[in-house]
Amino acid sequence: MFYINDDIFFNLKDVDSNILNSFINYPIVQQRIRYQNEKIINFDYHYFELMSLMRIQRMMIPENFNSSYFSEKIYSLIEKYYDKFNSYSIDIKIVCSEVITNKKLFPKINSLIKLEQITNLSYNDSSYQVDIYRERLISNNHFTFIGERNEIINTSKVYSYENNFNDVFLIDNEKKVVRSSKGSVFFIYRNKVATPLNYFRDLNSSIIERLFEKLNKNVDYEFSQESVSLFDVLKANEIFVFDLIGGIYSIKSYKKRKFEVSQTQKISSLIINSVLDL
Repeated sequence: MFYINDDIFFNLKDVDSNILNSFINYPIVQQRIRYQNEKIINFDYHYFELMSLMRIQRMMIPENFNSSYFSEKIYSLIEKYYDKFNSYSIDIKIVCSEVITNKKLFPKINSLIKLEQITNLSYNDSSYQVDIYRERLISNNHFTFIGERNEIINTSKVYSYENNFNDVFLIDNEKKVVRSSKGSVFFIYRNKVATPLNYFRDLNSSIIERLFEKLNKNVDYEFSQESVSLFDVLKANEIFVFDLIGGIYSIKSYKKRKFEVSQTQKISSLIINSVLDL
């Protein structure tokens, strides 16, 4: 079941076709949020990120679109139809209800809130091989990326499946690593942990900055956001992928390079505890 605008639906066939078409045909802004331990993780930052994306896309923001509007709907759904002790992935998607024209610059919007049960945030130690996705480069122009992001991520996932990889690195037009198809990438260089500069609105971006504020209080590691070249990838001692929904995955191999996982195992518990405390 899910919310569309202010109504709860149990089946897509009950939704007005014009509303469904808007989610198919027009650009979507979205946030994916984790619910765990009976609370929405980092909700305020997700909310402000969502409002920022709506402004960039020149969407009309209704007056009632405050943080309580979304959080109350989410908690209401969980209270009525779900088990509050489970963990959930929450998708919030916003789209214009019709095409923008010179006579209607700011059409009304449609919103969707959907929950899906997931496992608790955890570290995954299974085999994990990656490659570089070169067929489409990500522009480091923020506005360009918003329109292309989902399409590039989806096609990169298809590439990884077709070529028997667990994941792929996405690179920009300067051949710098941006992220993986499944989440943010972290590179461990001895006691330094680096993730690529976040110059676009990634689904993880609303949590990384706050996460680093907490992680840098730990004296054993230095966490930073910086440019990461393909050569830097090979210099790393360990690499892992973090996704707020999927968890943490150790990358075991890239090309002929094999990576250790011992430090990632230590850092993963630090990250998970920090995330759940946001």
